[in-house]
Amino acid sequence: MTEARNHVLAFVRSYPGVHVREVERRLNLSSKLANYHLAALEHDGMLERIQEKGYARFLPRVTKPRWSPRDIAFLCLMRRAVAFRITLLLLARGEMTQGDLARTLDLAKPSTTYHLHLLEDDDVVSAEARGRERWYSLAEPDRVRGLLADFTPLREDLDPFAKVWDDLFG
Repeated sequence: MTEARNHVLAFVRSYPGVHVREVERRLNLSSKLANYHLAALEHDGMLERIQEKGYARFLPRVTKPRWSPRDIAFLCLMRRAVAFRITLLLLARGEMTQGDLARTLDLAKPSTTYHLHLLEDDDVVSAEARGRERWYSLAEPDRVRGLLADFTPLREDLDPFAKVWDDLFG
């Protein structure tokens, strides 16, 4: 196996659920070269490609038996920086409104709403209407904590939340 292919495999093993663009950026590969190595690793049975909401994401084949389809969906969702940060905030602080999340994350409300819907669709968060507001919380906090304990976030996704991460898992 070539050195470049070994780097691609090691990266996907470290960050399962990454998409091809992240492999390109982090390993400084052209789109064509990243796709070539990912396809070769997939062909050799080292990686598995899954389609997740418009993204081709990659998982190391050797770890697949320990993850259920629901776990894989969660893992891929956590590779979306906003969804990851929302999940981390809800784990650390408990219930929050969409407005509280948007202000804390310094995001537009529509962006926060979009990611909350993704999280709701995968049963990561649940919402409860109280008056004019919806309060969001994790549907299964213990499951989320367990899955995140084995999750390695990308550095730029974690930087603004390093203290929260350390408080939860340090």
